[in-house]
Amino acid sequence: MTINPGDTTIERGSGLVVLADFHSRPPGEATLVIQPLNQPAQRIPLVKNLDDPVFGGGLPEVDTDLTYHVEYSGQSTRDYAVKIFEHPRLDRADATLRYPDYTKLPDKKVPDTHRVSAVEGTKLDVAFQLNKPVKSATLVAKDGSKVELAVSADKPVAELRDFPFKTSQTYEVKLVDVNGRANKLPAQFIVEALPNRRPGVETHYSERRSAPLPHSRKSPFKPRSGTISASPTTGSPSTSPAQGEKVIELGHDTPCRREERGDLSFEVGRTGREAG
Repeated sequence: MTINPGDTTIERGSGLVVLADFHSRPPGEATLVIQPLNQPAQRIPLVKNLDDPVFGGGLPEVDTDLTYHVEYSGQSTRDYAVKIFEHPRLDRADATLRYPDYTKLPDKKVPDTHRVSAVEGTKLDVAFQLNKPVKSATLVAKDGSKVELAVSADKPVAELRDFPFKTSQTYEVKLVDVNGRANKLPAQFIVEALPNRRPGVETHYSERRSAPLPHSRKSPFKPRSGTISASPTTGSPSTSPAQGEKVIELGHDTPCRREERGDLSFEVGRTGREAG
Protein backbone atom coordinates (compact mmCIF):
# COMPACT_ATOMS: atom_id res chain seq x y z
CA MET A 1 0.00 0.00 0.00
CA THR A 2 1.00 3.64 -0.44
CA ILE A 3 0.31 6.52 1.95
CA ASN A 4 0.20 10.03 0.55
CA PRO A 5 1.56 12.60 1.51
CA GLY A 6 3.67 10.54 3.94
CA ASP A 7 6.06 12.71 5.96
CA THR A 8 5.36 16.30 5.01
CA THR A 9 5.53 19.97 5.96
CA ILE A 10 2.53 22.27 5.58
CA GLU A 11 1.72 25.88 6.35
CA ARG A 12 -0.10 26.58 9.60
CA GLY A 13 -3.84 26.78 8.98
CA SER A 14 -3.76 24.58 5.88
CA GLY A 15 -5.81 21.42 5.52
CA LEU A 16 -4.36 17.89 5.56
CA VAL A 17 -5.65 15.22 3.16
CA VAL A 18 -4.39 11.65 3.57
CA LEU A 19 -4.85 9.05 0.80
CA ALA A 20 -4.28 5.35 1.46
CA ASP A 21 -3.90 3.41 -1.79
CA PHE A 22 -4.31 -0.34 -1.23
CA HIS A 23 -3.80 -1.08 -4.93
CA SER A 24 -5.66 -4.24 -5.96
CA ARG A 25 -6.84 -5.59 -2.56
CA PRO A 26 -8.58 -2.87 -0.48
CA PRO A 27 -9.87 -3.72 3.02
CA GLY A 28 -13.47 -3.32 4.02
CA GLU A 29 -12.65 -0.21 6.06
CA ALA A 30 -9.71 1.96 7.13
CA THR A 31 -9.21 4.54 9.87
CA LEU A 32 -6.92 7.57 10.00
CA VAL A 33 -5.45 8.04 13.49
CA ILE A 34 -4.08 11.53 14.12
CA GLN A 35 -1.94 12.38 17.15
CA PRO A 36 -1.49 16.18 17.55
CA LEU A 37 1.37 17.38 19.74
CA ASN A 38 0.28 17.42 23.41
CA GLN A 39 -3.36 16.75 22.49
CA PRO A 40 -5.67 13.71 22.49
CA ALA A 41 -5.62 11.43 19.46
CA GLN A 42 -8.34 11.70 16.81
CA ARG A 43 -9.80 8.79 14.84
CA ILE A 44 -11.27 9.61 11.44
CA PRO A 45 -12.92 6.92 9.27
CA LEU A 46 -11.55 6.98 5.72
CA VAL A 47 -13.91 6.69 2.78
CA LYS A 48 -13.61 5.37 -0.77
CA ASN A 49 -15.70 5.44 -3.91
CA LEU A 50 -17.25 2.13 -4.97
CA ASP A 51 -14.51 -0.29 -6.05
CA ASP A 52 -11.77 2.35 -5.91
CA PRO A 53 -8.86 0.95 -3.84
CA VAL A 54 -7.98 4.45 -2.52
CA PHE A 55 -9.34 5.56 0.87
CA GLY A 56 -9.21 9.24 1.81
CA GLY A 57 -9.82 11.62 4.69
CA GLY A 58 -8.14 14.30 6.75
CA LEU A 59 -8.44 17.58 8.65
CA PRO A 60 -9.75 20.92 7.34
CA GLU A 61 -7.14 22.89 9.33
CA VAL A 62 -3.87 22.02 11.05
CA ASP A 63 -2.24 24.42 13.54
CA THR A 64 0.25 22.20 15.36
CA ASP A 65 2.80 19.47 14.62
CA LEU A 66 1.33 15.96 14.58
CA THR A 67 1.85 12.34 13.60
CA TYR A 68 -0.62 10.06 11.85
CA HIS A 69 -1.03 6.46 10.73
CA VAL A 70 -3.70 4.33 9.04
CA GLU A 71 -5.27 1.28 10.68
CA TYR A 72 -6.94 -1.43 8.57
CA SER A 73 -7.86 -5.12 8.99
CA GLY A 74 -6.11 -5.30 12.37
CA GLN A 75 -2.92 -3.82 10.97
CA SER A 76 -1.32 -0.38 11.09
CA THR A 77 1.08 1.65 9.00
CA ARG A 78 4.06 3.37 10.56
CA ASP A 79 3.71 6.85 12.00
CA TYR A 80 4.16 9.72 9.56
CA ALA A 81 5.18 13.20 10.72
CA VAL A 82 3.53 16.48 9.75
CA LYS A 83 5.55 19.60 10.58
CA ILE A 84 3.96 23.04 10.63
CA PHE A 85 5.65 26.18 9.28
CA GLU A 86 4.70 29.84 9.09
CA HIS A 87 5.84 32.56 6.74
CA PRO A 88 7.37 35.47 8.65
CA ARG A 89 4.88 38.22 9.36
CA LEU A 90 4.90 41.73 10.84
CA ASP A 91 2.44 41.85 13.73
CA ARG A 92 2.98 45.45 14.90
CA ALA A 93 5.50 48.28 14.94
CA ASP A 94 6.25 50.44 18.01
CA ALA A 95 8.08 53.69 17.28
CA THR A 96 10.01 56.19 19.42
CA LEU A 97 10.69 59.72 18.14
CA ARG A 98 13.67 61.64 19.55
CA TYR A 99 13.33 65.25 18.48
CA PRO A 100 16.21 67.71 17.86
CA ASP A 101 17.29 69.81 20.85
CA TYR A 102 16.03 73.07 19.37
CA THR A 103 12.43 71.82 19.42
CA LYS A 104 12.55 71.38 23.22
CA LEU A 105 10.15 68.46 22.76
CA PRO A 106 10.39 65.29 24.87
CA ASP A 107 10.79 61.87 23.28
CA LYS A 108 7.52 60.50 21.98
CA LYS A 109 6.41 56.87 21.85
CA VAL A 110 4.01 55.86 19.07
CA PRO A 111 2.70 52.33 19.69
CA ASP A 112 1.30 50.00 17.03
CA THR A 113 1.77 52.28 14.03
CA HIS A 114 2.62 52.00 10.34
CA ARG A 115 3.20 55.74 9.82
CA VAL A 116 5.31 58.33 11.65
CA SER A 117 5.90 62.02 10.94
CA ALA A 118 8.39 64.42 12.51
CA VAL A 119 10.56 67.41 11.69
CA GLU A 120 13.81 66.92 9.80
CA GLY A 121 16.64 65.94 12.13
CA THR A 122 14.47 63.79 14.39
CA LYS A 123 15.90 60.35 15.21
CA LEU A 124 13.63 57.33 14.89
CA ASP A 125 13.72 53.97 16.69
CA VAL A 126 11.25 51.25 15.69
CA ALA A 127 10.72 47.79 17.17
CA PHE A 128 9.04 45.62 14.53
CA GLN A 129 7.26 42.82 16.39
CA LEU A 130 7.17 39.61 14.31
CA ASN A 131 5.44 36.25 14.58
CA LYS A 132 8.81 34.41 14.65
CA PRO A 133 12.56 35.09 14.61
CA VAL A 134 13.93 35.86 11.15
CA LYS A 135 17.28 35.67 9.40
CA SER A 136 16.99 39.12 7.82
CA ALA A 137 14.66 42.12 7.82
CA THR A 138 14.90 45.01 5.38
CA LEU A 139 13.08 48.26 4.68
CA VAL A 140 12.90 48.72 0.91
CA ALA A 141 11.93 52.17 -0.38
CA LYS A 142 10.11 52.85 -3.64
CA ASP A 143 13.32 54.28 -5.10
CA GLY A 144 15.09 50.98 -4.44
CA SER A 145 17.16 52.13 -1.46
CA LYS A 146 17.37 49.70 1.45
CA VAL A 147 17.72 49.96 5.22
CA GLU A 148 18.82 46.79 7.01
CA LEU A 149 17.19 46.11 10.38
CA ALA A 150 18.88 44.50 13.38
CA VAL A 151 17.53 40.99 14.06
CA SER A 152 18.01 38.34 16.74
CA ALA A 153 18.26 34.59 16.21
CA ASP A 154 16.07 33.84 19.24
CA LYS A 155 13.71 36.83 19.44
CA PRO A 156 10.78 37.66 17.12
CA VAL A 157 11.76 41.29 16.65
CA ALA A 158 13.58 43.47 14.10
CA GLU A 159 14.87 46.90 15.13
CA LEU A 160 15.49 50.20 13.40
CA ARG A 161 17.86 52.38 15.44
CA ASP A 162 18.87 56.06 15.21
CA PHE A 163 17.25 56.51 11.81
CA PRO A 164 17.39 60.22 10.82
CA PHE A 165 14.40 61.99 9.31
CA LYS A 166 15.71 63.45 6.04
CA THR A 167 13.17 62.76 3.30
CA SER A 168 9.71 61.27 3.23
CA GLN A 169 9.65 57.64 2.12
CA THR A 170 7.25 54.73 1.86
CA TYR A 171 8.97 51.47 2.76
CA GLU A 172 8.05 47.82 2.42
CA VAL A 173 9.06 45.58 5.32
CA LYS A 174 10.60 42.46 3.79
CA LEU A 175 11.34 39.47 6.02
CA VAL A 176 13.21 36.20 5.38
CA ASP A 177 13.36 33.31 7.87
CA VAL A 178 16.15 30.76 8.37
CA ASN A 179 14.58 28.46 5.77
CA GLY A 180 14.50 31.17 3.13
CA ARG A 181 10.76 31.79 3.35
CA ALA A 182 9.70 35.40 2.84
CA ASN A 183 6.63 37.19 4.14
CA LYS A 184 3.77 36.75 1.69
CA LEU A 185 2.48 40.32 1.81
CA PRO A 186 5.18 42.89 2.65
CA ALA A 187 3.77 45.43 5.09
CA GLN A 188 4.19 49.17 4.52
CA PHE A 189 5.91 51.59 6.88
CA ILE A 190 5.74 55.30 6.05
CA VAL A 191 8.21 57.94 7.24
CA GLU A 192 7.14 61.56 6.70
CA ALA A 193 9.88 64.18 7.18
CA LEU A 194 8.49 67.66 7.87
CA PRO A 195 10.55 70.72 6.88
CA ASN A 196 12.00 72.86 9.68
CA ARG A 197 10.08 76.09 9.09
CA ARG A 198 11.06 79.45 10.56
CA PRO A 199 8.69 81.03 13.09
CA GLY A 200 6.50 83.60 11.32
CA VAL A 201 4.83 86.92 12.13
CA GLU A 202 1.66 88.07 10.40
CA THR A 203 0.56 91.71 10.60
CA HIS A 204 -2.73 93.38 9.71
CA TYR A 205 -2.51 97.11 9.02
CA SER A 206 -5.00 99.81 9.96
CA GLU A 207 -5.66 102.90 7.81
CA ARG A 208 -5.84 105.18 10.87
CA ARG A 209 -2.75 107.20 11.85
CA SER A 210 -2.84 105.89 15.42
CA ALA A 211 -4.37 102.44 15.85
CA PRO A 212 -3.60 99.06 17.33
CA LEU A 213 -1.70 96.79 14.96
CA PRO A 214 -3.05 93.26 15.30
CA HIS A 215 -0.37 90.63 14.97
CA SER A 216 0.07 86.92 15.45
CA ARG A 217 3.21 84.88 16.01
CA LYS A 218 3.28 81.25 14.91
CA SER A 219 5.91 78.61 15.49
CA PRO A 220 5.94 74.82 15.17
CA PHE A 221 8.47 74.65 18.01
CA LYS A 222 9.42 76.66 21.10
CA PRO A 223 11.37 79.81 20.13
CA ARG A 224 13.18 81.67 22.89
CA SER A 225 11.62 85.00 22.03
CA GLY A 226 10.03 87.03 19.27
CA THR A 227 10.47 90.73 18.49
CA ILE A 228 9.37 93.29 15.94
CA SER A 229 11.30 96.44 15.08
CA ALA A 230 9.91 99.67 13.67
CA SER A 231 11.70 102.81 12.48
CA PRO A 232 10.96 105.99 10.53
CA THR A 233 11.37 105.52 6.81
CA THR A 234 14.34 107.24 5.23
CA GLY A 235 13.04 107.16 1.71
CA SER A 236 15.93 104.97 0.55
CA PRO A 237 17.01 101.41 1.31
CA SER A 238 19.71 100.92 3.91
CA THR A 239 21.39 97.94 5.56
CA SER A 240 22.17 99.82 8.78
CA PRO A 241 19.62 100.41 11.57
CA ALA A 242 17.67 103.61 11.12
CA GLN A 243 17.80 106.34 13.72
CA GLY A 244 14.96 106.06 16.19
CA GLU A 245 14.40 102.37 15.56
CA LYS A 246 12.23 100.74 18.20
CA VAL A 247 12.32 97.02 19.09
CA ILE A 248 9.25 95.48 20.74
CA GLU A 249 9.19 91.98 22.22
CA LEU A 250 6.19 89.95 21.08
CA GLY A 251 6.64 87.03 23.46
CA HIS A 252 9.08 84.87 25.36
CA ASP A 253 9.43 81.07 25.55
CA THR A 254 6.30 80.44 23.52
CA PRO A 255 5.21 76.80 23.76
CA CYS A 256 5.61 74.81 20.57
CA ARG A 257 2.79 74.65 18.02
CA ARG A 258 1.09 77.69 19.53
CA GLU A 259 -0.12 80.92 17.99
CA GLU A 260 0.17 84.15 19.98
CA ARG A 261 -1.96 87.16 19.13
CA GLY A 262 -1.77 90.76 20.27
CA ASP A 263 -2.07 94.43 19.32
CA LEU A 264 0.77 96.90 18.77
CA SER A 265 0.18 100.65 18.61
CA PHE A 266 2.28 103.04 16.51
CA GLU A 267 1.93 106.77 15.94
CA VAL A 268 2.23 107.07 12.17
CA GLY A 269 3.07 110.48 10.70
CA ARG A 270 4.78 112.16 7.77
CA THR A 271 8.54 112.18 7.43
CA GLY A 272 8.72 115.70 6.09
CA ARG A 273 9.08 114.63 2.48
CA GLU A 274 6.58 115.78 -0.09
CA ALA A 275 5.87 114.03 -3.31
CA GLY A 276 7.42 116.03 -6.04
